[in-house]
Amino acid sequence: MTSSRLVVAALVGWLLVGALVAAPQFVQGPGERYAHSMAYDSQRDVVVLFGGNRTHQWPQAALADTWEWDGLQWTQVSTNGP
Repeated sequence: MTSSRLVVAALVGWLLVGALVAAPQFVQGPGERYAHSMAYDSQRDVVVLFGGNRTHQWPQAALADTWEWDGLQWTQVSTNGP
């Protein structure tokens, strides 16, 4: 195989692999925020996110929600609180 054919074969292979990779999908979740807390729960293999704030208005815009990420989707966790 000549070097030009090898380059063309490599490019075609690369393009085919790129076509097979799924495009990123939007995942419903907690939305953007800052000043939140996150921890990894190794027993259940999930990431837990708690609270934060969507604006700079403290404490009026403070969030007290809990979410879990399992690697595929976000799930809002119902918690009992004051």
